[in-house]
Amino acid sequence: KRLVYDSIQQRLVSLSYDRQVKIWDCSGEVIQCIHSANLPNIVWPRSCAFLNNNTLVFVTFGSSYARYNINKAEWSLTHILDTHGNNAITEHDGKLYTVGDAGIVKQEEKVITQLPSLCNFLCTIGDRMITGGQTGEVFDAKTGEMIYQHRSPLNCAVAFTQGGQHFAVVGTYTGE
Repeated sequence: KRLVYDSIQQRLVSLSYDRQVKIWDCSGEVIQCIHSANLPNIVWPRSCAFLNNNTLVFVTFGSSYARYNINKAEWSLTHILDTHGNNAITEHDGKLYTVGDAGIVKQEEKVITQLPSLCNFLCTIGDRMITGGQTGEVFDAKTGEMIYQHRSPLNCAVAFTQGGQHFAVVGTYTGE
């Protein structure tokens, strides 16, 4: 998703929708991966920067940026607060539901579940409502149960009925 190069240290950072950050040494004839880590759910693999020789900073779905100490392999996330914007709204059983970057599903203004992922869509399929997003997981929006795990982030969904059976098609960031 993103590459960031530090010409002074001759290091390259790669961010991917597989939720990995990798640091590459570019000082020799062969580029070598010298460090890798999993991205926390709140980190958006869209952008990062070298803060100094030992620290990377990343954009998030929250109120601030995340810091990663390369030498200690430690994330600093406690200062990041949820944002409460909405990414999707739908009507289900005569009520309005919303979900957004914080993974908070609300019925009207009442919180009904908190999911461990930014969510991009809400979709009614039969008597269930599904949602999903950054972590590639499809959730039951009311119970929080994970229904399916995909390898890349999820962007959108639509439901339909065919032959009396309910189906949902989910679009991914990778086009699958």
